[in-house]
Amino acid sequence: MDSRHRDAVLATVVLSALLCGVVVIDSTSALVSPSAAVVGVVGALALELSMALFPTRSARLWQRPSVQLLAVLAVFVAAAVGVRFGVGGWVAATFVYGLCTYFVLLGLVLTETIPPPETWFA
Repeated sequence: MDSRHRDAVLATVVLSALLCGVVVIDSTSALVSPSAAVVGVVGALALELSMALFPTRSARLWQRPSVQLLAVLAVFVAAAVGVRFGVGGWVAATFVYGLCTYFVLLGLVLTETIPPPETWFA
C-alpha cells in the first residue's frame, strides 16, 4: 500500500474514533469552537511544514510502526486527559480540525494541485 494511502487510512480511523468520542461525551458543541478550529488547523500546518523541512528524516521516522502507534496513542491520551479536566470535547475537536486539514492537504497533493510537502523546501 502506498504510504499516503496508508496514512489516510490511519487518519480516517483516528478521526472516526475522535468523532465517536465527542458524541459519547456529549460534546458535539465543541466542534463549532473557533479556537479549536484555529489551533487544529495551525497545528496541522505547523506539523506539515516542520516535516517538509526535513523530509528524509521525517519519512524515515514516520515509517516506523512504533512511531505511528505512539502518535495515535498520544492523540487519545491527550483527549482522555482533556476529558479528565473537562475540556475533552475541545481537545478532540482540535484534533478533528487538524486531521481535516491533513485531508485537505492530502487531496491537494493527490490531485497535483500543490506539490508534495517533501519538495516544498527543495
